[in-house]
Amino acid sequence: MIAVKKIATLLIISIFLSACNRNPKPIADSRNNDYALYDQNGDFHRLSYYNDHKAIVLFVQGNGCPIVRNALTDFHEIVSTYSEKGFVFFMLNSNLQDDREKIKKEALEFGFEVPVLVDSAQLVADELDITLTAEAIILHPTTREILYRGPINNRLNSRCKRTSPAKHI
Repeated sequence: MIAVKKIATLLIISIFLSACNRNPKPIADSRNNDYALYDQNGDFHRLSYYNDHKAIVLFVQGNGCPIVRNALTDFHEIVSTYSEKGFVFFMLNSNLQDDREKIKKEALEFGFEVPVLVDSAQLVADELDITLTAEAIILHPTTREILYRGPINNRLNSRCKRTSPAKHI
């Protein structure tokens, strides 16, 4: 009986040793740019949660930005129209000086209608090369390809303020 156990042990060891001559191949991660961020209320959002939507829309926000504050009516109108059509909307704050409590206060004061994703490590900002506030970025829901990048309309920018937009995204 002891001889059978020794043979079985040697057999198992030899199987393990022979199986290790080839290095295992890495398994590709299918979650391209699947960022996970908390919003101003502490709720967790992972972009892959929204893979079943038509698009993920990020509106870059920074506390105190007058362009963002003035564009809120236009932005909320777009949110109202396109949420029903399968788009998901977020604001994104990557400013180091804006912590979650300050962002939450700004959101309450100005009536933000969508979650503000707090990108305090600036991972999304770096990946998407974000350098401006009040910019809309529309991402494909699964590939995260940028489908549109720019203003939500031409009513506001750093040089002018119109009473109504002449064109929309």
